[in-house]
Order: sequence, then C-alpha cells, then structure tokens
Amino acid sequence: MQSIPDNANPVVIVMAKAPRAGHVKTRLCPPLLPSQAASLAACLFQDTVTRAITLCPSVLVAYTPDDGREEMETIVPSGVLWMRQCGQDLGTRMTLAIRSAGQQGFSPLVMIGTDSPTLPSTLIVTAIERLANNEADVVFVPVDDGGFSLIGVQRFVPGLFDGVAWSTATALTDTLHNAIALNLLPMQLEPWYDIDTPEDLARLYRELNCSQTAGDYAPRTYALMKEYENFSNYPYAE
Repeated sequence: MQSIPDNANPVVIVMAKAPRAGHVKTRLCPPLLPSQAASLAACLFQDTVTRAITLCPSVLVAYTPDDGREEMETIVPSGVLWMRQCGQDLGTRMTLAIRSAGQQGFSPLVMIGTDSPTLPSTLIVTAIERLANNEADVVFVPVDDGGFSLIGVQRFVPGLFDGVAWSTATALTDTLHNAIALNLLPMQLEPWYDIDTPEDLARLYRELNCSQTAGDYAPRTYALMKEYENFSNYPYAE
C-alpha cells in the first residue's frame, strides 16, 4: 500500500438514515419484519462507522431525518463528526455533504453508505491513497446493480451528480460520464455488492458464515442475523 502525503486531510463521509421501523430496509420485508429491518439497519450503521474510524482519522456522518442525530449518536463511538443531510434527492444530498466536508478543509473526500458492511477495508484505504497521490480525481467501487458503494473525490466538484438516474442500472455510468465531461480522471476499483434485496441479504448471510474477515468487519450485523430465525429458514439463505 502507498503512504498518504502529510498534507492530506482525508475524511470518510457515511451517508446514513436513523434506523426506524418502516423507514429503512423496507425492500427486505419480507423475509424480515419492519422492526427486524430497523435493527439490521442499526447494526449496519454501527459496523460501518466503527470500521471507518479505524481506517481514517476523520469520519463524518451525514444523517437523515433532521431529528435523527440524537438516537444515532448513542450507538456509535464518540469523536464522529455530524451534519444533517439536505436536499430532496440523493444527488443533491451527496453533493451538499461533499461540499460541506470540503469547506471544513478535508481532502480527499471518500463517501460510503451503510449497505456494504463487508466492503474490504483495502478498498477504502486504496481510494484515499489514489486520490491523495493524484492518481485519480474521482474513484468508484462499483456494485452489481449498476451503482456504486463508494465514491471518492480530491475536492468538491459541482455537477458531478447532475442528471444521474439513482437506483437504476445507469447510476455509475451517468456519474462517470459527468466526471469525464468535467475533465476529471476517474478510476474504478474492485467491484463489491450492497444490501438492497432479500437475495443480497442471503449473500451477506453466506459471506458472514464463511469468512472470518467478513465477520470481523461486521460483528454486530453477524450477531443479529444469527438471531433471526425467520431469516435462517428463508430459502435464499441455503
């Protein structure tokens, strides 16, 4: 692995929702009950933030809804920075979060969600290093459904998310087209997966059962999923 230049001041931005039943991971119901989906979302959030803290000196949680911070603060380590998500669509919320972090003096800026709890730590560190060493202007970790689980930039760039069709198979392609149009040098790292559907959840269940590293990355998620009898009996988990 490369070293990060002394003048770099990286941050990992975690986009997250307060884990409230009926408002998070609704596509996982069934096999999960809404209350179980909320508990899962809480564990995904905890595991993601806890690991990010071990990889980067600064972690910023961009949270929603407006009143979600108090309950979210109680389940992650202290020392995390917080900002409220603003904007009606995902692209605007991501844009404003990156802009705010850049205004606070951070660079490079790496953004992740909470839907990829076993995202290899090496991918997060590599994204920071590639950006800090000027090997790329924007870095992506693609996912199978056409989106991305990580995006990193050296600095805030207006327009990067303009016109992106979020939650579609063209989200990554749209963002790449914007990057090239803005004369940015893009880089794609090893693809990974996120947890949106019951099939994704079953994949995570299998990975956590087969990989010690995955279990170490997401211990709370693993412990909770082991408790879900209705999930362990779900056909996709076989």
